[in-house]
Amino acid sequence: ERIELIPPILDAAACRDAPAPKAARGAGLLFCGWWTTSKGVAYLAAAYTQLLAAGEAPPLTLLGVARPGAGWAGEERRIRQHFPAAAQARLRLLPRTLDHNQVTAAYRAHDLLVCPSTSEGFGLVVLEALSQRLPVVCTAVAGVAHWLQHGRDAWLVPPRDAAALAAAIATLWQNADMRRALAEAGYQQAAALSWTAAARQTLACYERAREAAA
Repeated sequence: ERIELIPPILDAAACRDAPAPKAARGAGLLFCGWWTTSKGVAYLAAAYTQLLAAGEAPPLTLLGVARPGAGWAGEERRIRQHFPAAAQARLRLLPRTLDHNQVTAAYRAHDLLVCPSTSEGFGLVVLEALSQRLPVVCTAVAGVAHWLQHGRDAWLVPPRDAAALAAAIATLWQNADMRRALAEAGYQQAAALSWTAAARQTLACYERAREAAA
């Protein structure tokens, strides 16, 4: 009761420029982040393998998984080894980029963001995706999950559970209306996390502390 949680926020322009609710997408699944253990990549690969075996594996883009440059080709080969041969043609790997427009374009082109982290301070990528009306499947351990309601703003799954992750992806992939509903509610939640709202919460926190001290 002595801790105040005020979420990180996005520039309001991000939400203003978001695609329309029924804008064309079609690029499939998107994972955005380093290819590291804490991002739950082993569970993502296992879930995707399960989807492939069930005949329900959409295209998957892995964005920002390693640094660009001379070592990229080797990193791409290493990451692809986590997926079976039958998955290779469905995978698209892209290196880390400082071009925010490229990342935003990915949010706008894909149908579902997957964030399977086992440990996450906040998970800003989730909020960024929601700001572009991209529905999200993420683990409940992501800090941003504190502000999201399962089945309304996003689809929350337990961490380290490839089967649950695969089931969530399959459910949403098969139901475009459900994806759109999640995307719209998530978009509204992202839009509510504004600089103005954060400032008001911060001032209110200070005011309560001052009154308590008095």
